[in-house]
Amino acid sequence: MFAGAIATALTNPMEVLKVRLQMNPDMRKSGPVSELRRTLSEEGIKALWKGVGPAMARAAVLTASQLATYDETKQILVRWTSLEEGFPIHLISSSVAGILSTLVTAPIDMVKTRLMLQREAAGIRIYKGGFHCAYQVNYYFFLSFLFFQSFVALPT
Repeated sequence: MFAGAIATALTNPMEVLKVRLQMNPDMRKSGPVSELRRTLSEEGIKALWKGVGPAMARAAVLTASQLATYDETKQILVRWTSLEEGFPIHLISSSVAGILSTLVTAPIDMVKTRLMLQREAAGIRIYKGGFHCAYQVNYYFFLSFLFFQSFVALPT
């Protein structure tokens, strides 16, 4: 778990550049070196580590959920089915682990991406940190859910 978090912290600048290049088609033409120069000149070196907290948490949660789910699924399949050690049991166990870890890490990944895309030109920030971002997203998601649910006719 910790190795993934440390590796994520060390490679976070590349992740920030990748996310920004993916989200802005105009920057793709100039390339990552140009985006790196622009980010450093406008936002400083700290901008390359935006979203590092959620990224490290995501790496730890991903690893823990994959390992635990894979082992538990494999034990359940051996105990409750006629499957024996081999390709089918590994395929099913790894598929279940992959699906569950994706579901668990998707919210963290969304927070990480929003923080990485946030530019701090002129000192304006939308999110103060990972927890603030998660709170804001959940708050507005809940409000929009309530708004749209008011238009849905409930069965009587």
